[in-house]
Amino acid sequence: GNHVRAAFFLDSPGNSRKVTTRTDLLRAGITWQQTLFDFTVFPAYRLGKLTDEAVRLQYQATVRDTLFGVARAYYDVLKSQAVVVVNEQTLELAAEQLDQAEKRFKVDPGRRTDTLRAKSTLENARRTLIESQAALTLARNTLSNILNLGGRDDFDLAEPTAAKFDDERFEAALAQAYARREDYQISAIAIKQDIERRNQVRGEYGPRVVADINQNWDSYNGSDRYVNNWSAGLALQIPIFTGGQREIDMRTAQHQIDQARLNYE
Repeated sequence: GNHVRAAFFLDSPGNSRKVTTRTDLLRAGITWQQTLFDFTVFPAYRLGKLTDEAVRLQYQATVRDTLFGVARAYYDVLKSQAVVVVNEQTLELAAEQLDQAEKRFKVDPGRRTDTLRAKSTLENARRTLIESQAALTLARNTLSNILNLGGRDDFDLAEPTAAKFDDERFEAALAQAYARREDYQISAIAIKQDIERRNQVRGEYGPRVVADINQNWDSYNGSDRYVNNWSAGLALQIPIFTGGQREIDMRTAQHQIDQARLNYE
């Protein structure tokens, strides 16, 4: 700012002279403030660790789902191949049945209904075979796309060996299944994450220790005066009046925890 100083001098008892001097004050300063202690740091750190674990499990679940997708497409092709073989045999049996019905019809014209029934069975078997062949083509195309074969379906699949299961107790098998279910573990971590978010809400309304440092430079134009001063201090910030926002945030956080527990169950 600008400061104006005025000085009055008396020369003689009958004469007065007024002298006015002007000095400009130039001031510059910088303030640095640092939070020394905040209750939200620890919940945020634990939430970050839980999020990292959840992302890792989600990655494993994605890999497992991809492998299951390949295995599912593989067995769909094997199943469709087996269904086509059965339908081909059914069509051959229906053709033989029609042939026998026509021979009986030549001997006994009263058996015409048997011939018509055999023809109907033959056509139904042919339709079923065509549908199963189309399903097989679709299954082979799906597996080809999953394996990045460019739509080629000129491959043969081998029957896998029969799976062998150890004779173990149901409780042990159930525990092993839970341990290998990444989505189950992620849902359990989600409860802990919501608890840490609630702790963050509590920390936001807790006291904070803040340090601040002020540095000021004062310079007076027209003089050689130059002042350099600084100050430092500690402050304790405590939110007192929140207008009910703290209670709203806490209830919202508790509802999220209850919802995560329901999803886990």
